[in-house]
Amino acid sequence: MNRCFRFLMTKSEKSAISKYRLAHQCGIIGRKEQILKEMTKEDFLIVGVNYMDNYSENNKLGVDGMKELGDRHKKLFGTM
Repeated sequence: MNRCFRFLMTKSEKSAISKYRLAHQCGIIGRKEQILKEMTKEDFLIVGVNYMDNYSENNKLGVDGMKELGDRHKKLFGTM
């Protein structure tokens, strides 16, 4: 798992939301919180090539994950 995790965090081209979901799903709390803290406004954009990826990841998160993402979104944008 460590090798997969390192790949995901360093070399993977997956979106920040995808990385967040995987860390959330695997229960890697410290990394999940780090990813969430480092998310930018661009990570939340759902236009163009990111639209389907972000939409799909959001559907997989569940209630707790969506709440945490929503809180980060609110902090960045000032609204939901």
